[in-house]
Parts: sequence; structure tokens; C-alpha cells
Amino acid sequence: MMKVKKIVIFSFCAISFLALIAGLCVFFLTNKIVDVSPSQVYVQKVDDKFLLTTDYNPNFNYRFKIEKFVGDDFITLPFSDSSINSIDLSQNGVDIVNGNKYRFSACYISSNGNAGKFCESYDWDVLLYFNKTIDYSKVVIDEDNSTISWDKVEGAIYYTVRIVDSTGSFVDFQTSNLNYDFSNLDIGEYNVFISVVGEDNIVSDFGTGKNFKVQKQNVINSAIWNGTDLIIDSLYDVDKFEIYYNSDLIFIVSADDKVENQYVIHNLSFAFSKYSNDFNNIFIKSCNSNFALESELNHIYVSLSND
Repeated sequence: MMKVKKIVIFSFCAISFLALIAGLCVFFLTNKIVDVSPSQVYVQKVDDKFLLTTDYNPNFNYRFKIEKFVGDDFITLPFSDSSINSIDLSQNGVDIVNGNKYRFSACYISSNGNAGKFCESYDWDVLLYFNKTIDYSKVVIDEDNSTISWDKVEGAIYYTVRIVDSTGSFVDFQTSNLNYDFSNLDIGEYNVFISVVGEDNIVSDFGTGKNFKVQKQNVINSAIWNGTDLIIDSLYDVDKFEIYYNSDLIFIVSADDKVENQYVIHNLSFAFSKYSNDFNNIFIKSCNSNFALESELNHIYVSLSND
């Protein structure tokens, strides 16, 4: 009888032990510890969707943390759990509008909801691109009139014109017109880039750009001293004329009296009297607030001659 009792007790203990082991197995299986984290999270555009994506892991589901910059700090939106390693941002509380700023991170979660550590966060400044760009083959550089013009792009609200000089420095200008006046630029070589801006500040790429030069032009066709007046033939309007003997500035005259393409400068007899035998060394330079409409200092002066 004693022997049977011992066998029963032993069997009970064995069954209890096995039940305990089974219970622990079930506990650990249903409370799986997540001890790994994704290495990254990033935004990718697929067709018209912006997908927040993280590393694939077949053993877990995924949790995405979305923070939106409001005021001067980030606020956390409700977690987005997913059975796949990406979510559509537009369907998860993200307003995809230019200027908005977000911070994203992701972690793995087990089947019972246990979550691991979030990966390093990723900051995303929303910048959407307009799907139409400037056709630079149709951009016209008019160096005579110091203008750049281009064709209208459908859907454009305005354009951003970027002027880049030879050092790489640049200045941006916004305009709703289809042209840009570069008469205020210094002499040199430049590249122009034009970006299209549509609704909600959606912008296009600047594209390949186009090169152009700003150089002074010979706006004096002829300058003739007739013994009384200085007659200057010039296609463009100028502000004043500088008159040189060799390389020395001898006097400045205003450009006020113009008839058609000719300026007539009166009362220069006394000033020119000392140079009457040496007109070949007298040169004239046109001056204008538009640098392109000044004649060069050394190369395109026009010699005066007696009429």
C-alpha cells in the first residue's frame, strides 16, 4: 500500500512539473521579448503615395511613431501599427503640404503586442516637386536689352529665377512674369536657372540652366566734331559722356539733347580748342546706369574727327 502511495505522489509531482514547464513555455511564447530594432526608417515616393518604410523582419510586426513639428516643438501622433514594413503617410495623419516638418521612427512588435526599442529618428521636411519644368531650349537671352524670357508653364503660379555667378554665389528672385531684367548685374559670366512654383508651393527642379554674359557694348556708332558741336550717334539712350585725351579724363558732358539716334553737345569750342590738332587721341565713353550700355574703357571708344 505504501508503495502504491509513493507511485501516486511521484506521478502527481511529475505531472505538475510538466504542467509548469508547459505553462512557462506558453508564457514565453506568448510574451516574446523583442530584443532587436530596425536600423533605419525613411520616406519613399511610389506613384502618388509617400510611404514610410523600415527594415523588413519576418518575425515581427511593425510600429511607426510619427511626430509633427508644431510651434517650436514636436508633438507625437498616435502610433501606427502595421503587419508590413511600410505605411501610407497620407492615411496616417500626415498632411503632405510644403513647409510641414515631421520626425519618424519605427520599432518591431511581437504578436502579443510587446514592442522593442525605436530606431534612430528621421526628420522629413515636406518639399513636393512640380512635375513640369522649364524648357531651356526655348529660354531666350537678349543681351542687347538685358532680359531673359521663357515660355509659360501650365499650372505655374510664379517662377523662381536663380542667377549664379562665376564664383558659384547665387541670388533668387520671384516673379509671376515670363521674363527677368538683368540690367543691374555686373559684367561677367552667369548661369540662369528657373523653377516653376505651383499651388501649395509645389516646386519644380531648377533643371540644367543656361549660360549668358553681361558685357559692355559699343553704343556709340560715331562721334564727330564739326568745329562747333559734338555730334554723337548712339542707338541706345545714355546718361552722360566722358571725354578722354589719351587715357586722361578731360571733362564730362550730360546727354540731354537727343534727336532720333543723335546727341548734339553744344558749346565745346573752348574746351576742344587746345586739342584741335590732335583729335586722333581724343576718345569718348558713354555712361549708363545699365552697365551693359556703357562703352568699354580701353577697347570701344570712338575717335573724334574734324568734319
